Amino acid sequence: LGKRALYHLPHVNPQSVLVTVISNAWCEGGWHRLQDMVEYSNKQGYMVALQEVNDLSLMPMDAIGVMRSCAAMMALDAGVEWCLMVDTDTLLEPDTLVRLLQWDRPIVFPLLCDLENKYPGTALNVPPLIVNTGLQPVTWAAMSVMLFNVKVFNCLNPYSWHGSDYHFAQHLGHFGHRSYVDTDTLVNVSRGPARNQA
Repeated sequence: LGKRALYHLPHVNPQSVLVTVISNAWCEGGWHRLQDMVEYSNKQGYMVALQEVNDLSLMPMDAIGVMRSCAAMMALDAGVEWCLMVDTDTLLEPDTLVRLLQWDRPIVFPLLCDLENKYPGTALNVPPLIVNTGLQPVTWAAMSVMLFNVKVFNCLNPYSWHGSDYHFAQHLGHFGHRSYVDTDTLVNVSRGPARNQA
């Protein structure tokens, strides 16, 4: 645990992570990059498990919210300390998880880069951020890759996961949680998510 040992509450599986994949419609190369990240993280001393979350929704528009809600419950049931939720349109780097964990914050997002750039100027977080400026607080961020301390899930209800990125941030803020973006950790998104203009 390093310096964390000085203030860390006891946990039966410290530094354990459940990586939950939202859907199974992977972009080209995405699955292999995820595997590389899991292997790298395990070699760095983290206990990392991987679980794909299937679409259990009866309504197509509810699918992602239902899968994220299921992922949160899986992480709580698994008894891990952290949960990394990953959408299947992301292209992770081997050290993505390790870099996000180093901040030891309840909620951390990487800085996303939309490779498709179908809607130039569309925000993936607010306020806009500059690359390589460390950990920055945000009002909201696109939910493509999110690291949580699983205790955060104790205050969220299943409805929290439905709707827009801003709506999710409102739910977190209601319970006193602020989201942060690690601007030193970039993750490419192969298909730009639909986002409101900033």
